[in-house]
Amino acid sequence: MTKKQSVIVCVDDENIILRSLQAELRNALEANYRVEIAETGEEALEIIEEYLADEYHIPAVICDYIMPQMKGDEVLAEIHKLTPRTHTIMLTGQSNLEGVTNAINQANLYRFIAKPWSPSDMAMTIRQAIRSYEQDFELEAKNHQLAELNASLEAKVETRTQELNQTLAEVREQHKIILDKNREITSSIYYAKRIQTAILPTETQLQTCLGEHFVFYKPRDIVSGDFYWCEIIEPKPIYEEDTVTGNRIFQGVQNEKIIVAAVDCTGHGVPGAFMSMVGNDMLNNTVIQNGIVSPDQILYHLHKGIRASLRQKSSQIYDGMDMALCVIDRETQTLEFAGAKNPIIIIQDQQINQIKADKWGVGGHIIGTERYYQKHIIDISKPTYVYMFSDGFQDQFGGQFDRKFLISNLRKLLFDIHLLSFEEQKFRLDKILNDWQGEERQTDDILIIGFKC
Repeated sequence: MTKKQSVIVCVDDENIILRSLQAELRNALEANYRVEIAETGEEALEIIEEYLADEYHIPAVICDYIMPQMKGDEVLAEIHKLTPRTHTIMLTGQSNLEGVTNAINQANLYRFIAKPWSPSDMAMTIRQAIRSYEQDFELEAKNHQLAELNASLEAKVETRTQELNQTLAEVREQHKIILDKNREITSSIYYAKRIQTAILPTETQLQTCLGEHFVFYKPRDIVSGDFYWCEIIEPKPIYEEDTVTGNRIFQGVQNEKIIVAAVDCTGHGVPGAFMSMVGNDMLNNTVIQNGIVSPDQILYHLHKGIRASLRQKSSQIYDGMDMALCVIDRETQTLEFAGAKNPIIIIQDQQINQIKADKWGVGGHIIGTERYYQKHIIDISKPTYVYMFSDGFQDQFGGQFDRKFLISNLRKLLFDIHLLSFEEQKFRLDKILNDWQGEERQTDDILIIGFKC
């Protein structure tokens, strides 16, 4: 409410009644409210218009019904038009039902009081009317504040929504850029997979080299850090240079050699694939270009070549590879094996044997002395099943207790299936791995090569 006094207006054509009513109301309301009087409807409307112009509140108007010119219900209807919140009270002893009805319908009549009135009833009615008016005013003020607050909040929400939409548009644009980049990268990786697949031995090459065999090859990502390699080295004469004359002396003929390698490079995915390209190139250079066919010497020269190629003496690049490498001589019926961390499994006469590898890999950081690799010679004059592998299968997590498969279980599995066809062996390995892995992510690249000598 405003600090200005509120005004109660009394309208009656009898001055004595007005004065009496004014005195009663002033006494009942003390000095908190002005009590104005008017003897005609026109005078009352003028008074109300003046007070409204000065922003006074008019909580209630008391009006007689029988008056000259304008009847009470007409006066109250006009007042209601000027100030709809003002409570209208009709005071008369001669009103009819029609006048009261009009006042109710057109002036929102608050109460009808018959003459002569009870001073206490009049005082109570006015106080209630004032209280109702003030409550309505306060409610309207609060509603107005609430409307302003809602408008402010809506403006903030609109602003924030625009900001969020702008941010969302930027995020979508960034997302699109990322998707495009991802597609480009993925496309490049798939192209790299084509290149990597192209350097792997074909099935025809494997069949020519190994005869009965399988290759269970399962990269963790699109490209792989595991790879396999095989080559047939044709027979060739062996010469030894005479240190005195410098002439070459014929020493005999080197038998045909079948060389096969299962290689696990550092890492997987793109980094592992890069290392696999390096390893494949080094094997070609060592075996095909330089003619080295002893497995221990192949590993030694690979080690030296990788360290030189990656400048591992001075750089911080300590990547390398683990490898199982076999050289088959069908003429002498022997298999020579050397391993850099990765062993092989041999099964003969229903007996299984794991041929251990040396404890260091090929390339990488060196502590202490130079690296040399041990050569193992296995007689394959009787049916021999050979399994070469990386560590991916045995390191796969899964099973009931979410643990590694372990090499001991892989040995048992290979023994259990070794008499099956190689096609069936590969199928069994795939099924058992999938059952073991379940919902687990593949841990590493997986490679197992099986063949029969």
